[in-house]
Amino acid sequence: MFAWACAKGTNFDLYEANEIGEWPEKPPAFGGRLFDAIMAANFIEHIDDPIAFVEWSIGRLAPNGRLFLEWPRPEAALLPTTADLAALGLPIMTGNYFDDATHRGDIPDFDTVRASIAKCGLTLRESGIVGVPFFDQEVAIHAARARDTVGLTMAYWSLTGWCQYLIAEDGGVAVST
Repeated sequence: MFAWACAKGTNFDLYEANEIGEWPEKPPAFGGRLFDAIMAANFIEHIDDPIAFVEWSIGRLAPNGRLFLEWPRPEAALLPTTADLAALGLPIMTGNYFDDATHRGDIPDFDTVRASIAKCGLTLRESGIVGVPFFDQEVAIHAARARDTVGLTMAYWSLTGWCQYLIAEDGGVAVST
């Protein structure tokens, strides 16, 4: 496994390799390596051109590679704000999409992302709403008792279906964008 982010994470040294960079000025390089899978969770809503990142990722997949993308659903923009939830006694990090000032104005459109994947020759294997029923309720209970804001946020996102995801795969030939 490899890690890339704008700042070195706590456990980055546990990865086979890691790089620091900002998209799109300094994308991950890893010596031009192709990957069996690329996972980008809660990233494309923070950049100006999410489709450019999707196409770049597809170009870095090895034959038969898979791409996993996760980002907020449009419904996340309609949920109560962080301040509204705090007033109810729920210390959530991000309640509404617009509570995070690093999010771009528009949530990347699912159909546009899916079309770019198809244009690049990948097949949509699976898509849906991120959620872990029953487990999220247990996480919420324990997080509330421990005053764990991160855990409570993850449980809230799962309970509300805050994020969507898709998994696409290459058909076994080198992919070019």
